[in-house]
Amino acid sequence: MSFSQKAKDEAAKLMITDEDTSLAELMAYVRYVSSISFISGKVAVSFRVQKAALARRIFTVIRNLYDTDLDVGISKMTQLKKMNIYTIVLNDTDIVMQMFKDTRMEGFLDVNKVPRAIKESDDMRRSYLRAAFLAVGSITNPERGYHLEMLFESEFEANEVKDLMNVYGLGAKYVMRKGNYITYLKGAEEISDFLTVIGAMRAVLSFENIRVVKDVRNNANRRTNCETANIQKTVDASTRQVADIEYIDEMIGLDALDADLKELAILRLNNRDASLAELGRLMEPELGKSGVNHRLKKLAEIAENLRINELRINEEN
Repeated sequence: MSFSQKAKDEAAKLMITDEDTSLAELMAYVRYVSSISFISGKVAVSFRVQKAALARRIFTVIRNLYDTDLDVGISKMTQLKKMNIYTIVLNDTDIVMQMFKDTRMEGFLDVNKVPRAIKESDDMRRSYLRAAFLAVGSITNPERGYHLEMLFESEFEANEVKDLMNVYGLGAKYVMRKGNYITYLKGAEEISDFLTVIGAMRAVLSFENIRVVKDVRNNANRRTNCETANIQKTVDASTRQVADIEYIDEMIGLDALDADLKELAILRLNNRDASLAELGRLMEPELGKSGVNHRLKKLAEIAENLRINELRINEEN
């Protein structure tokens, strides 16, 4: 089971505490996963979802609020790897109309608009966001990246849910993609905070554990890469320095050098893997990194001058 589905399953199993929060959830389900049909002058509402946990949640919310019978069906969607489609149907016209009134859908006007009660009540707002996530949301596996999104048919819906999320300082944004509008979060902290808002605490703990392990692994990789780069840099520098010293020795001999340069030249030839700091500690008296680097630059200049002279002599001959 994916991380996203585990988080949804947890959210779908949270206790339904009171009528207001139940109604807040239903407001989201009606807006995002329902359809209306008219049969022989009667009105029916159907909720179609792909997950059993969400189907049970919708069924329970409606039964708790209206104590009515519901028809439940299961079918296969062959286009999507033969996934189950769960349908919950409410076909009692009187209760349907009461539900529309309760969820501010009466007359089918302002279908997309989030009711004021959701905006003013923290508990109802959290319940509405939970239901929206259950209905149209998903989370990328945090081992691969940090991304949470909810998919809406209208820009108005996407913007309204973005504003509700941002009440909690989540920095949600929305974008149009392939004809739909996506409200999304990209940051790890923001996704963790959203899961906290909707009450999916086990998902929060799992998310944070994955995040910590991932951060430790990334830091270790960065450290290893940095150390490898430093080692390679030291090796490359040592190779150049040894080549310069050997060229000086071949052309004029190390005895022609000043005593301090000769000492360092011999130490470098005998300690080719040593860092500048290590070379400095081998000298008598000890010398700091900057001092060692300064003397090596002098040796490089001497070698370069000898190469120029050799080239000039060859050209003259």
